[in-house]
Amino acid sequence: IEATMPVLERGLSKSPSSARGWMLLAELRVHDPQGAGQALALSFALAPSDYWLAGRRLRDAAKLWTVLPIETRNQALLQVRLLWNEPLLRPQIEPLIATKGGPEMFTKAFHNDLDALRALNRWRASVRRSQFRDEQFE
Repeated sequence: IEATMPVLERGLSKSPSSARGWMLLAELRVHDPQGAGQALALSFALAPSDYWLAGRRLRDAAKLWTVLPIETRNQALLQVRLLWNEPLLRPQIEPLIATKGGPEMFTKAFHNDLDALRALNRWRASVRRSQFRDEQFE
């Protein structure tokens, strides 16, 4: 990490509009939650609806929730809904739920949409049943 951090910081100084770069910097700043939260906030500000960063960035947001600005939290909750609304992103749901703070993000994102929350839970149950059946035939 110590060798990677300066390289990443130099890269971001040359290309400060890299949402992926700021997300990576947030992940490397494990011992500096405030700095990690600022880097993640920049990642969301630069690309608030980035489809391909959604799952990974949301796992980071769940871990850093208490230090994130309110705008970043709101963007994260919109992306939680994106994971559910985009079938290709649904495989990112289980890793987020397994992350500390992940289940609470789903609750917050769907607090006004109990039908969607129930549908999400039914979908998760069907995935688990399918995985169980697959394991039985191995």
